[in-house]
Amino acid sequence: INMLTVELNPQNITPALNFLNFFWGVGAIFCKPFIDFFGTQTSILQPTLILVILLFINGSAIGFIWRRSRRKESFDQIESENPIPIWTTSTAWLIAIFNFVHVGFESGTGGWITTYAMRLPNQDGGVAWLSPTFAYFLFFVLGRFAAPLYARFLSENRMLLLGLLTTTLGVIILLLGNTLGILALGASIAGFGTSSIFPTNMARFTKTFGATATRRATPLFICGTLGAALTTWLIGYISTNYNDLRFGMIVLLGSCLFLICLQLFLYARSRTTVST
Repeated sequence: INMLTVELNPQNITPALNFLNFFWGVGAIFCKPFIDFFGTQTSILQPTLILVILLFINGSAIGFIWRRSRRKESFDQIESENPIPIWTTSTAWLIAIFNFVHVGFESGTGGWITTYAMRLPNQDGGVAWLSPTFAYFLFFVLGRFAAPLYARFLSENRMLLLGLLTTTLGVIILLLGNTLGILALGASIAGFGTSSIFPTNMARFTKTFGATATRRATPLFICGTLGAALTTWLIGYISTNYNDLRFGMIVLLGSCLFLICLQLFLYARSRTTVST
């Protein structure tokens, strides 16, 4: 659906992808209340059937509209006349590695932040309702809602760098925090910072390799899936060996620092390419 959105919005790729992923976040937030409302303690058959029907209707409508679109014919023609050997270039694999590490960061943070916060007693009374997990996902969604607004004024490379710096600040606060309030603050900053990175990286990939890149992006998504599995496991592995989850969460800081270095390298390479 990300790549289809790119093809349907070639002039506004970054805002369109961030807007799409904003609704992904909204859906994730409402998923549990939806299951609780339509399901029972022993079965989730009814909510599953509802989702299947809605997805079938939505997918059929998208497919029907796309088949009638002239843009599909133009993409098919471009693809047959001028295929770009994307995955023979180092830039493509560097962007894929970027996706590998970043999706791993998102999964690791979302998967472990609740357990990380449970180490601390409730010392903040009135702000206990704003749990770090809730704060992270709330600002994650808000960040994707806000991204299309400032995407008009920033290039993809600058958006990515700004997001990474913000995320790193949030992770540092998380690692140093010793109260739930400070953890919630760090989680909020990290969630807002990381929110626009995935869709903006997708937009960069498409703009770098042209319109037909959307049909050759499979390795990009495979890398993201592998990164999510590896980072989540690595945090648990390190935490178990050192008997302290804080050591495992340092993986998140390492991921941020690596991504900043990689982003600076890709940014410098893109500027060199443009100047030459």
